[in-house]
Amino acid sequence: MIEVEHDGKTYRAEFDLVDNILTVHGDTRSESTQLGGLPAIKVAHFLLRNLIGRGDVQPVEE
Repeated sequence: MIEVEHDGKTYRAEFDLVDNILTVHGDTRSESTQLGGLPAIKVAHFLLRNLIGRGDVQPVEE
């Protein structure tokens, strides 16, 4: 599970790493990429921010 703060809201998503392919699972869509030199957690946060920007992840209600 990863967590990102964006515009004062908290977003969370699950991610997995299989055969060097990292996938972040949003509410309505997932995004994947092959890992290179960056740590998996940094890449996962980047992909989550992409999903947030497209509206594919809803903020957590606290």
